Amino acid sequence: MKSSIARAALLGLAWAALLSGCAGKTETMSYYSLHVPQASAAAPAGDAVSVSVGPVTLPDVLKQTRIATGGENGQYRLAEYHRWT
Repeated sequence: MKSSIARAALLGLAWAALLSGCAGKTETMSYYSLHVPQASAAAPAGDAVSVSVGPVTLPDVLKQTRIATGGENGQYRLAEYHRWT
């Protein structure tokens, strides 16, 4: 009798522990993008200057959609729920 009560209590506690893990609020994903400003009136053509930038490479750790923010001592953090679109 005592073992069945203890077993039922233990089973009830196990269910309560499992269900409490599902009760937490889930974080929603937020997406961000940079907006391109509207083009202003073109400058008159004359002695136009052209600038060319060679290939830009990034370390593999930065090739992801998570937003990186600068921290102290030259370290950065990657946001878990904030992404670039």
